[in-house]
Amino acid sequence: MSDENVPAEVLARYAAYVGGSAAPFGSGLINRTFLVEHAGNRAILQKLHKIFAPAVNEDLDAVTAHLAKKGLVTPRLIRTDDGAVCVSVGGDDAEGAAHWRMISLVDGHSVDKLASPEQARAAGALVARFHAAVEDLGHSYKHVREGVHDTKRHLVKLARALAKHRNHRLGKQAGSIGVEILDAGA
Repeated sequence: MSDENVPAEVLARYAAYVGGSAAPFGSGLINRTFLVEHAGNRAILQKLHKIFAPAVNEDLDAVTAHLAKKGLVTPRLIRTDDGAVCVSVGGDDAEGAAHWRMISLVDGHSVDKLASPEQARAAGALVARFHAAVEDLGHSYKHVREGVHDTKRHLVKLARALAKHRNHRLGKQAGSIGVEILDAGA
């Protein structure tokens, strides 16, 4: 394995990748992400951010299975050799265990920042296809992060932060962007 940050016991739980190599992949904006290769097999291995409990993988599996039935190409969860949705190492959750999942690799490319209006339109079209495809999804989510999609609460927090930090050296720039966001959210 080429990256010492991936514990050997993690790859050992995925039979097709035992003895494979793992190299950092992409920017990993939320989860630490690695490309794993072995004997012609390629997959994505992710160390989940601590905000995610292992149950998020059950939700991912349900949503991506539904999307696949609707004809959308999506990464799919790869279960461990004993059928688990992830590998937890380094203690229990109270002690900060690390949770690792493997998903199939979808060929193509991803971007962290849009380069053109055309990319924005394509992204918007993909989001629309996603929403249309999950419209009839009947799933009881196992991992719920309360308030993460509470736009009103986030806008109130933004308004408070803008007021509190108006004298910051970047207050004028942040303030103008913040006002645009608040106006759009009104």
